[in-house]
Amino acid sequence: MSIYTREELEKLLQVNGQEKVYLPNSIFTELKRAMVGHEKNKSSKHIPFAYAYVFIISYLWRYAKFGSSTNDYDYTEKELKRLLGVNEVSKGFDYITKKGGILEQLDYIRKESDYPVSVKLDDNNLLEFTMYSEIIDYIPHELKQSRRNRKVNFPVRGYYFCPESEEDDYEDGYFFEIENTHEVSIETFLHCMSKEDIGLEGFYVFQYLSYQSNNGKRFWNCPQNYFESEFGINAKMVREKIKALEAYNMIENTHELMILGLPADVKAFANGYSVIESTYWRETKKEVPKRKVMNYKRALREFGDTVFLYS
Repeated sequence: MSIYTREELEKLLQVNGQEKVYLPNSIFTELKRAMVGHEKNKSSKHIPFAYAYVFIISYLWRYAKFGSSTNDYDYTEKELKRLLGVNEVSKGFDYITKKGGILEQLDYIRKESDYPVSVKLDDNNLLEFTMYSEIIDYIPHELKQSRRNRKVNFPVRGYYFCPESEEDDYEDGYFFEIENTHEVSIETFLHCMSKEDIGLEGFYVFQYLSYQSNNGKRFWNCPQNYFESEFGINAKMVREKIKALEAYNMIENTHELMILGLPADVKAFANGYSVIESTYWRETKKEVPKRKVMNYKRALREFGDTVFLYS
C-alpha cells in the first residue's frame, strides 16, 4: 500500500540529490533467521518491513535529517510506518521495532535521545557528526521543550560492527567501512514506494537481486522453487514483484526456456536476474515477455544439448 506520492516522500525525507547508504550483506540471512519461530513472519511484508526500516533509520541518521525536520514531522514510530506503507495504528510490526524487539536483538537499532543535527566529511574523508547534545545550550527554550522526550533510532551497526567494537569505541560499522555491504539508494526507495504494484515487498526483492547480482555486474540464476528459501517471503509474492520490477525496467530477466518432463539426471537453466541502472527505469510499464514452455523431447530436437545441464 503506497501512502505517499513520490513528491510527498521527497518532501518528508528532505531528499537532496543522489543520497545512499550501505547495508551489510549479512542482513538478509540475519532477518530470515530471526523470523524463525515467529508466526507473524508468514506475512510476506514482515521481512521487507524490517529491511526497509533499517534502511530508512540509517538514511535519516547518515544524512542528519533530524536536525532540519519540522516540528510536525519528527519521524515518530507512527510516521516511520507510514513512510513504509504500513498502517500507523497497526501493532503487527511492533515486535520487530520495539525495545527488545528483533532489530534491537540483532544490534541494528537502539532507542536514544541524542541524534545528529549536521554531518560532514573530515580530513580523512570519514563521516563527522555534530550531535544535538553538543548544541543544546544554543537551542531556544520552546524548541528544547518540544524535543525533551524525543527518542530516535540509533543505527548501532552503522557505527560498530560488533559489541566488542562499541566497547573499544572503534567505529568500523557500515557508515565507515563498506566491505561486505551493498548499496541502497534513496532513488530506489522513492521509485518503489511511490508505485502501488512495487511497494515495500518490491523494494526488498530489488535489493536482494541487487545484492545477488553485484549491483547489476552479473546475472544471478535462481530456480523459482528456491524463491521462498532465498528471499524469505512467499514465492508467489516474489514472482509478482519480479514481474513488476521488470515492467518498470528496473531489472533484467533472461526468461530461460521452461522444459517439462526432464529426466532425473538432466536440469534446465534457471532464469537469470540482474538489476538495471536507475537512469533507465521507467515511470510507465512496458510489456513483459512470457516464459516459453516446451517438453523435453521437443527441446532436445530443436536445441540439442545447449539448453540442458547434466548432473
